[in-house]
Amino acid sequence: SHYRDELSRLKFLRSRTSIPLILLSATVPLSYEEKLNQLFVTKFKVIRDSTVRPNITYRKQLLPTNDELIKTLCESIKAKISKYSSEERCIVYCQTTLLCDQLKSKLEKYVTNVFIYTSKHPEKDSNFKKWRQTPKSIMIATTGFGSGIDYPSVRDVCIYGSCYSVL
Repeated sequence: SHYRDELSRLKFLRSRTSIPLILLSATVPLSYEEKLNQLFVTKFKVIRDSTVRPNITYRKQLLPTNDELIKTLCESIKAKISKYSSEERCIVYCQTTLLCDQLKSKLEKYVTNVFIYTSKHPEKDSNFKKWRQTPKSIMIATTGFGSGIDYPSVRDVCIYGSCYSVL
């Protein structure tokens, strides 16, 4: 099921009981805190910690054309996964299913083991399993894949194009 469906169920549960509710996330932006308070009809105690860690790097690269962007991204991913251990993985997020499909066809010219995950993809569950079981694999996905993903061996996360939000 989708995480938004689960949030709706939590709201229902919250309305039926007075037990404490603890929500954990590494990506909730400040702008969403009030929305969550309204959704659950409560005022959450928010504890924040820095995401700056020695094992995390951020890089933003502006490229003048879409073709150059795709080529640079594919070459970068190819170079990175060649250095991965067999357990390590990569995720590339795209804003739309169409972008996922387009990027997959381009990326497969550079590397193997490329899978797609979108909410409506007929093979999303099997692709997720294959991604976890296949050494040095890449998942191209819309943001629904990232919500709640907990896989310790994700080494690189790329965003292709613009993103809706980090939630």
